[in-house]
Amino acid sequence: MGDGANYDGEFKHGSLGGIVYWDFVPPDTVHQSFLDDFAMLLEICRAEKMRLIPVLLDFGFFNEPPRDGEGRYPTAASTFSRGTYARGRRSIAENPLFQNKFIKGTLEPLLKIAAAETEIIYAFDIINEPFWCVSRWPTGIFGRPVVKNDMIDFFVQCCKSIKDAGLKSTIGHRYLGDIHGEFSKVIVDHPQHHYYAHPPLLTVSWTPTRLHAPLRFSENLVR
Repeated sequence: MGDGANYDGEFKHGSLGGIVYWDFVPPDTVHQSFLDDFAMLLEICRAEKMRLIPVLLDFGFFNEPPRDGEGRYPTAASTFSRGTYARGRRSIAENPLFQNKFIKGTLEPLLKIAAAETEIIYAFDIINEPFWCVSRWPTGIFGRPVVKNDMIDFFVQCCKSIKDAGLKSTIGHRYLGDIHGEFSKVIVDHPQHHYYAHPPLLTVSWTPTRLHAPLRFSENLVR
């Protein structure tokens, strides 16, 4: 699903404290094209004897709508009703009904395809760098933070579905500190974090450590 662009669903308007915002309702069933494309990707990987870590979401999926088009906070007259817009899908984490609808109608159909190719898939990655979704610092990368407990509950439910499908779970964290800090309650089968080749930033205090402890991936594994 990446940042949400072209992910079918419906945007609805809501209001909180006089501020109009977007509320995204996921589809009952993910569009067949996503399932077909994923199945084709796995066929190619099998033919080339490759293993991979498919990534379901990018942190931008949960961000506020971009500042183009209708703007960050659309007016009540906004007409967007389909999910061709990127971002703006935070309600999938915040609303338990939408969360369940997403897991049953989008994640689990993808997992059903993945479960038939367990020898190809090293692990199923839920999201790329979720720290930005809950960061309280004005980084400019993400807008209004998502409630951390909502994100954690979403990840826990995703991990359960991944396990039920007979697959291994993982999350592509920013730094090692995010695994043991903000998201320590989320237990995945293969913990992982990214590596950035720069010295520690003394002004940055929101990660306990930047030590690099990568997974030992095989040479023919792609992510």
